[in-house]
Amino acid sequence: MSDVNLSYQEQQLIWIIREQSGGDDLRLQLWYGDGLWRVSMDAATGGKAVSGNGVGETFDRAWEDLAPDAYKRSRLSVVSTEPAQPADE
Repeated sequence: MSDVNLSYQEQQLIWIIREQSGGDDLRLQLWYGDGLWRVSMDAATGGKAVSGNGVGETFDRAWEDLAPDAYKRSRLSVVSTEPAQPADE
């Protein structure tokens, strides 16, 4: 699979899955129908709960629509494809 080119949004999805630990809760739903992608995510990490929903004609657009400010501030960031740093650093 070395020839697979992932979009930035697809990379973010992979990082979120990789970042999960035993103390985190994550519910992620992806579905496609009627020409639209729908993404739903609920997460709880470090005592903070965040949730969001996104809709778009492409996965990338639905993923971008998902990103509320709460995700941008959470350890499960959908803004960065870099591994999360511990909160106490």
